[in-house]
Amino acid sequence: MHKLKDLLKRFSKQELILTLFAWGVMVVGFVFLILGIVASYLPVDHPLPEAQANFSWRYLGLIIIASGAVIYLGTLLFFAKQTDRVFEKEKRRKQRLEAMMSDYKDESETVVVGQNGQIEESKPATTTIAPEAEVNTKPVEEHNTSLDNAVIDAEIKGK
Repeated sequence: MHKLKDLLKRFSKQELILTLFAWGVMVVGFVFLILGIVASYLPVDHPLPEAQANFSWRYLGLIIIASGAVIYLGTLLFFAKQTDRVFEKEKRRKQRLEAMMSDYKDESETVVVGQNGQIEESKPATTTIAPEAEVNTKPVEEHNTSLDNAVIDAEIKGK
């Protein structure tokens, strides 16, 4: 019983209903197919061969089986695509979370913890110093502050 509950948790209600409906349609098709085969071996005065005088139930059974298979295939394809979308979404979310965690990782010190839980080695992380950026050496008076303020205001309004 526990295994059945775990199996049912993996599928949505809609998927189960459509799958069971498709299988039911295919079972009805098999019944018509079997009745058509049996009717061909019964005597002519029996009611079963008389009932299928215009159209053989064999072919009706095959048509119904095919329609049930199409319903089942459509259900399977739709829900497989939906499951893949959910899986890919979770995978992307996990990758984004790992990227965020690696950005916030403390890189100031590397600590190696031994099997007994004590710190065996602690060394500072290597840091690289960026080359100096170009420094504006013009005096402040030469800057057009009204233009700078207009650009800053435009940037603020644009965001």
